[in-house]
Amino acid sequence: MSVFGLNLFGDAKPKISAEDQAKNWKRALQKEIRGIDRGISKLGAAEKGAIKECKKLTKEGQPKAAKLLAREVVNIRKARDRMHASKAQLNSVVMSLQMSIANIKIQGCLSKSTEVMQAMGALVKLPELQADMMTMAKEMERAGLVDEIVQETFEMAEPDIDIEVDEEVAKIMHELTSDIFTKDADVATGAP
Repeated sequence: MSVFGLNLFGDAKPKISAEDQAKNWKRALQKEIRGIDRGISKLGAAEKGAIKECKKLTKEGQPKAAKLLAREVVNIRKARDRMHASKAQLNSVVMSLQMSIANIKIQGCLSKSTEVMQAMGALVKLPELQADMMTMAKEMERAGLVDEIVQETFEMAEPDIDIEVDEEVAKIMHELTSDIFTKDADVATGAP
């Protein structure tokens, strides 16, 4: 890099500080959280539409089609629950990054204070501290924690087939059709 800030000889990009990198990750994660929120609201609208259509098909006397829609309602609810879990995990990662940013700031303050470093040097053996700092630096470079949490989030987001789906479908069918059958029962028991 030249004195004037021009990149004349193809030098590599300037390195981003750990704090700036953590802030960039935090922004990206918050963007993903907003996307998940939008997905959750879309699923809510889809669920309402499916319930409305299921009721309509039940009134028209099409139980097979209504049962298929009820199964879709179950799937939508499960997807929404998975999205809430993913959002919670991403919020946890954001909080961890925020804590890392705070630790980086503390580390910067400590490195600037020679008195504190001298006092720490007197209290802690230097080789042990150096080994700990090297280990921590390697861990921060790898950012393995963030990768593991993101991988766990994607593993949890995979759809799974449960036996409980049929029970949920039956519950939803009962929930959706209970008011229809009670109205018909009132009509049938009423006086002519």
